[in-house]
Amino acid sequence: MKNHVYSSAAVRNCAFLVVCSVVYLCVGCDGLPNAGHVEESLTAHIETLPSELKTLDEVTFIVEVKDEDDMHTTDLAEVRLEIRTPGGEWREIDLMEMDDHYMGTRTFGSSGDYELRVMGMAHTGDSMEQMHMTTVHVERAHADAGPFHIQYESEPGHLDAGEDAMLMFWVAMDDSGDPATGLVVQIVVEESDGHRTTLDAEEGEPGVYHAMMSFSDAGDAHVEIVLPGADGQDVTADFHFHVVEGH
Repeated sequence: MKNHVYSSAAVRNCAFLVVCSVVYLCVGCDGLPNAGHVEESLTAHIETLPSELKTLDEVTFIVEVKDEDDMHTTDLAEVRLEIRTPGGEWREIDLMEMDDHYMGTRTFGSSGDYELRVMGMAHTGDSMEQMHMTTVHVERAHADAGPFHIQYESEPGHLDAGEDAMLMFWVAMDDSGDPATGLVVQIVVEESDGHRTTLDAEEGEPGVYHAMMSFSDAGDAHVEIVLPGADGQDVTADFHFHVVEGH
């Protein structure tokens, strides 16, 4: 849904004409109404790469700003991309200015729906105004292993060294989608320093297996879930993530 709005609170005594949910911003007004200045509209758009968002994957955000002639522009005093956390707080995603757009990256630790908004300020402005808002859905990281479809997520999603985390896996039969219950599941964790820990997973709900883990070292790590295959041979699925220094 494209409902782009761009306005400036610092432009005084300028009439705003609202058409199709786009607010026309009077750029360069000198404080006099109907002073003969050209009004231009700016619209913002967010694109994600890839389009299907999953936890643990790095997502690239492309922010485009266009003028009334549908031409790309980066001629603004400031542009910010912000995301609302599950706790309700808005946090900024750092943007780089490219030739005709802005680009930023983020890795989602938890699945769910996230609000994104573009904030901007014209050169004549003195405050940031909302240009665009949208919602994106993030799925759990997932993989197929033998007859199983496996989804992974940790609680919390943001892993800190020295803090306890619950590693959770949703295991379903790949052909039917039914929960795979009663399995003997092991989780092998390899930390960034090479240390390996083997955990016996418990089944808390049908097809949902979990184990507690405290990471002693920050850096890139991965977990390997080991499941019994149909022919008696174990099958495995790997999930890679990053552990940060404890606060």
